[in-house]
This record gives sequence, C-alpha cells and structure tokens, in this order.
Amino acid sequence: MKFKFLDWYTQALGATFGILACIYAYVNGYMFVYGNIGGYFDFLGFSGVTSSYLLLPLCLLSLFLSLIKSYTIKKEILNTSFESFNIFICILTVIIGFMGAKIYFIIPAAFILFHILEPYLHNYKNLENQEVVSENKKEYDITQNTIEFDKIDSHMHSKDNASSEAEDLYKSRSNSPDVIETKKEIALELLRKNSNKQFIVELTGFTLEEINMLEKESRINNI
Repeated sequence: MKFKFLDWYTQALGATFGILACIYAYVNGYMFVYGNIGGYFDFLGFSGVTSSYLLLPLCLLSLFLSLIKSYTIKKEILNTSFESFNIFICILTVIIGFMGAKIYFIIPAAFILFHILEPYLHNYKNLENQEVVSENKKEYDITQNTIEFDKIDSHMHSKDNASSEAEDLYKSRSNSPDVIETKKEIALELLRKNSNKQFIVELTGFTLEEINMLEKESRINNI
C-alpha cells in the first residue's frame, strides 16, 4: 500500500470518478453548466452555485496534480511544498464535491483522500497489532506465573509428604519392641550408675514415671 504507483494512481482515479460525478450532477440538476448558472441562483442555492463554478476545475486540477506526483513531489508552488498544496486541493475538491454531487461523490472522495488517510490507517493497524501482542504477552506471563506457582506448590506438598513419611517411619521404628528393649537396658544401666533421671528421660524418651517403674522392677529383680 505504500508503493509510489498507488500513491498517485488512487488520486488520479478519484479525480476521474469526480469528473463523472460532475456530469451526473449536471444531468440531474444538482449543478448547472457555466452558461446557465446566472439565471438559476435561487434554484441552486449557495452550495449549488459554488460547486457549479469550482467542482469540475478542481477535479481536473486534482487529476493534473496526481500526474505530476507520479514523477516527483519535490517541488514548490507559491513557496509551498507540492505535497501540502496537493493535500489542500484534494480536501477542497472533496468538500465542494459533496456540496455539488451530494452522496454520489463518496467513491471519488475515497480515492482522492486515500493517500492522505492511508498513513493514519496504517498507524491504527499497527497500534491494534501492538495491543494484541501486549495482551498475548500478559496472558503468557499469567500462564507462566501460574505454572511456576503450581510447581512450587507441588514441590512443597512433596516435601511435606516426605517429612510426614519420615516422621511416621521414625515413630514406627522408635516404637518397635527391639528399640524399646534397648532403651530399657540403657535406662537400667544408667540407674545403676546413679545417673540423673531427667537426663535418662531426655536420652531414652521414657517418662519420669516409666523410669521410676523400671527402677522399682530392677530392685525387685535384684532381691
């Protein structure tokens, strides 16, 4: 859409359609040819008179400018850049065209203004694409954060399960008959050496009452 050919060709095509719209307006009485304008001021009104005088010359001028534009735009007209002058003529042609040819100037206007509106349409499209990319990036970030959170949560559950299993295994081993018997022997050996009972409680895991019962049993057995 940015080729130089399309840049001037659409304006030339619009100006040509504008000339056809002028002819249609003459045939249907929206505008009058120059020789008949003077006697129909009241009938035509301001817009009809203005367009009757200006629309056809403006369409021809737009066509001529588009042909010049096909070669170069690096010119100046009345100390004004060619491009600025061309844009002014195009906009003026469209305004006068709607005043004279009414809705029948829509198609010529679209082609004449195409090279003016195309950059704005292009920028609007780029803006929409950037918004879509931004939304997709946000959704991607949210998805990645959710995945990372699930991984962390799963890892924490795994650690909790592993800790729970280790604790259960430790308790099961601690409560096995062989371990309890070994603890009793250690407790009795320490009692014979008159060790501190609180120390024995902390070492073996027995309660103070259990230590006292072991001490009594040991005395009975010694008797």
